Amino acid sequence: LGGKSIEEKLLDESVVFVKRKTPLIPIRLDKPHHDNNTQEPSVLLKDGNIELFYIGLSLSKPSEAIEKGNKITSMAMYKAVFDTDLNLVSQSEDPVLELANIIEVHYRDGVYHTFSTKSPPLLIRLFGDFHKGETITHYLSKDGVNWTEKDLILEGGPTGSFDGWGIMAPTVVFETDHVVLFYTAWEYEDRSDLPESALRRFGLGRKNGDSIHGTL
Repeated sequence: LGGKSIEEKLLDESVVFVKRKTPLIPIRLDKPHHDNNTQEPSVLLKDGNIELFYIGLSLSKPSEAIEKGNKITSMAMYKAVFDTDLNLVSQSEDPVLELANIIEVHYRDGVYHTFSTKSPPLLIRLFGDFHKGETITHYLSKDGVNWTEKDLILEGGPTGSFDGWGIMAPTVVFETDHVVLFYTAWEYEDRSDLPESALRRFGLGRKNGDSIHGTL
């Protein structure tokens, strides 16, 4: 950093991002389809192309918001490939990884790694209770399409602990001898009238008087 702060060194206020006029993955609203709702992009630059991995949600009512009466009928990871001018080269119609969510994909030493938030299947089908019981899993692939079975690498702690409700949202750094994993953990509290702590934790208050608090 040359003695400068991160802001001074890396934040160039003359650089302004411009949003594309058209989306890379257009929304589908005519029928239930995995592109009814697309989210969680993870991008690799490989072999002169841009590989985009993303989560696609199929909805029972594609043209309506995700809420009561509109269910998520499927959730999976899909893959699209673009050239460096962002022209579409290919796009998977079938899932490349079922029941993945909130992903991060890396390519290292000839192998793809996907780190994923894993929800209990029943909660997925019922559009369950705010990421309850989620864990973090890892998958390997040589081609970015066919993946090994999930490997559970981290799960939440006992009830009452900082991660007792569930964990999610992996972000990974590969170091020389280690893989460093950052993630969000959720703690359940059976009351919502908690005093604001010095840490200014984010809390989700709920109608029945309890709350869920997040920690990185």
